[in-house]
Amino acid sequence: MAFLKLVNEHDETAVRDGAHDLLLYKIESKKGSTADVGQIQYLGFPFLKSNQYQHKQKASSVLTLLPKDSFIVQTTLCSTKLTQNEGRRKMKRGHTYFCSG
Repeated sequence: MAFLKLVNEHDETAVRDGAHDLLLYKIESKKGSTADVGQIQYLGFPFLKSNQYQHKQKASSVLTLLPKDSFIVQTTLCSTKLTQNEGRRKMKRGHTYFCSG
């Protein structure tokens, strides 16, 4: 199993266009069913290969990280609601900007 968060938690912008090297997790079928994956908070797990060691590994009896494997996906944003630019996101929410000078 691999996953990619489409919205950045820190600035609420959409994932950047380009290639993303995702971590792979093995679902341990003997320790639980695939339905058990939904019951764990896997979205708190690391998902990018580049961020693999920046987060503490969360323990799970259902998912096991496969550290030598990865899955690469290519993304392109096509949205009228989401943006990859924090300034535009704030403008959409009605924030006011003042220019000094």
